[in-house]
Amino acid sequence: MSMKLEYRIAKRYLLSNKKSQAINWISIIAVLGIAIGSCSTVLVGSVFNGLEEVIMGMFNDFNPDIKILPAQGKKFSEEDINWEDLKTVPGVASVSRVLEETAIFEYNEKRDFGVLKGVDEEFRSVVNMENFLREGEFRLKDNDKSTALVSTPLAAKVGLNIQNRYEPIQIYMKRKQRSSLDKAFSVWPLTPVGRFDLSSDENYKMVITELNKARSILGLPNALSAAEVKLIPSANHDEVQKRIQTLLGSKFLVEDREEQERAFLKLMNIEKWVGFAILSLTLLLISFNMIGAMWMIVLEKEVDISVLKALGLSDASARKIFLIQGLIMSLTGLIFGFAMAVILYYLQENFGLIRLDTSMPSQYYPVELSWTDFIPITIVVLILGFLAALPAAQRAYQLSRLSLARI
Repeated sequence: MSMKLEYRIAKRYLLSNKKSQAINWISIIAVLGIAIGSCSTVLVGSVFNGLEEVIMGMFNDFNPDIKILPAQGKKFSEEDINWEDLKTVPGVASVSRVLEETAIFEYNEKRDFGVLKGVDEEFRSVVNMENFLREGEFRLKDNDKSTALVSTPLAAKVGLNIQNRYEPIQIYMKRKQRSSLDKAFSVWPLTPVGRFDLSSDENYKMVITELNKARSILGLPNALSAAEVKLIPSANHDEVQKRIQTLLGSKFLVEDREEQERAFLKLMNIEKWVGFAILSLTLLLISFNMIGAMWMIVLEKEVDISVLKALGLSDASARKIFLIQGLIMSLTGLIFGFAMAVILYYLQENFGLIRLDTSMPSQYYPVELSWTDFIPITIVVLILGFLAALPAAQRAYQLSRLSLARI
């Protein structure tokens, strides 16, 4: 028997009126369940894609084009890099020296942990801080005194008032060497002159100040934790990255923007696939409706199948009929689900159905539809449809041919 005939019989069994209306309703519910499950999986993936794109866009504006880090440890000496050779690498526009360390910050008797970041004057050429300022101005010195720019989460935590220039933000740094009479922490006051916002992450707490001041606070006069490089717009990033790596050797790591956020991207991918796995389990539960629907169909068509077998239908062909029927139901639900997902994506993208109550750049939930997300969903749905059709197909395979007396 040809596959075409088996397909026509399967389609007829699926679309024909059943003796029991319950079979029709169970079949409809099964297809709708697959459609809703497929739609939900696509939309969850598009939300993760949208959030990743927005957050990476925010970080990418703050992150340098190239970041140079020590291969071992957290810091290196300024003398370890030939800065003149680095600046003359083709494609390099400017280089900023950076020193970072965890510290305790206090303002109006409120304390919290964060990152102290010391930068030189070249930093304003590497990162356009004006894009992130929400209050005040970017200034590393005020009348020869070092100042501080504070991130929004830290400012909110300690109740910072940028307008009050008489109340400094105190930096507590643990002393590396001290006598029994010394206090465990040294205290350094800085005048806050600006508040900047990088993301909605409440844990992104940072204070930016002058590099030499940060070195004094840490007691490390020649130390750096990174060098941040700005490239000219027309530069080939991969080529410049390779040249810098060749210049510096194995003592340093040279990372582009994506590599700088490697941990974040990995976490986002894990969360995305965990969500996909959970929704796949939901589709598995939904597939039990299809098992019930197809089992009832094969029971109703037992006489028809037996007659077909008496007329020459092979057992294998009888099984294929119901396997094809299961795939038809799965594909129908899948197509409807994808169509619903595309429509909802379009409505969210153009009309903003769901709003955000955070400090994200967009007031609506960001979504980004990736056609590669459709492939694993299609594979999962077709596999589940095939497995759901197996019990009914095996029942059809085992049915015996009717004798003329039974007919």
